[in-house]
Amino acid sequence: MKQDFPQHIRPLYDLLNREVIELNMHWDIFKQLYTGRSLLIDLLNESAPVFFGKLQTILLDDIILAISRLSDPAKSGNNENLSLKKMKEGLDAKGYDDLKEKLARRIIEIDSKCESFRRHRNKRVAHRDLTAKVRPLEENLPDIKVGDIEAAILNINGFLNDVEANYNDLSSCVYDHVITPYLGFVDGLIHKLKMAAALDFLVDPHDQWEIIEKTKFKDL
Repeated sequence: MKQDFPQHIRPLYDLLNREVIELNMHWDIFKQLYTGRSLLIDLLNESAPVFFGKLQTILLDDIILAISRLSDPAKSGNNENLSLKKMKEGLDAKGYDDLKEKLARRIIEIDSKCESFRRHRNKRVAHRDLTAKVRPLEENLPDIKVGDIEAAILNINGFLNDVEANYNDLSSCVYDHVITPYLGFVDGLIHKLKMAAALDFLVDPHDQWEIIEKTKFKDL
């Protein structure tokens, strides 16, 4: 028989759950736009190269920050952190031995992938390390690898699912399958960019302006 979910960690769990859902959503956007499809990269570059280049950097830095925050220590100085280790610390005092062993293994796996993320956060993203800005070759920041991000997120998702499964008979939360309306997410954006590319191919540029003048967006 399952135990009741410990009420002393429920608020922390709910907050972490929201953070992890957002992390998975941002990673899903990044993957759909920037990994695996060279033809899509061509479409983005032909549509708005500077914008989509900046968006790639912004999304990746946000993912670096999110993973780093979630894997932070339970405390930094006198301040408690909203982190996975904070949740495990809350369970440490209550004797949930089997669960704690699972979570400890998850944390080891997450930390093993996070060194490069922390270096970027501390030197470039969250702080502006002077040496990293003035003499970047000396700082030699590591490459951010897609496989490391995937592995870290997989274990972050697994950490929360391990906690939930320990107390409830519910199936795991499938964090890495974000359900969104087709036209309201990345597929919708790609569809619109493809339509714009088709318009460029089929319609004379002068006639395109006449078409735009007939839409509600003509004054933008």
